Amino acid sequence: MKIEEFREQIDVIDDKLAALYIERMTLVKEIGLEKARGDRPVADPGRERAVIGRVVKNAPPELRAHLERIFHALFETSKEYQVSVMSDKW
Repeated sequence: MKIEEFREQIDVIDDKLAALYIERMTLVKEIGLEKARGDRPVADPGRERAVIGRVVKNAPPELRAHLERIFHALFETSKEYQVSVMSDKW
């Protein structure tokens, strides 16, 4: 297979990832609004550890650290978005 064919396959996956990210952030927004109503903190380190443990468990060993970094970045953007949603509400 040529590099262009691999890139085409990656483009399809990237489009799916983007759609899933948007779907996830829609839920993140709702959680942020719920946290604001309940005066709960944005950060939940225990939840983050549990999610990372779950998602890396079945990943190939050589990809676990990379997957963990992706999820740390995902959590950071999610928390930033929740903070903005919560401040917009008030």
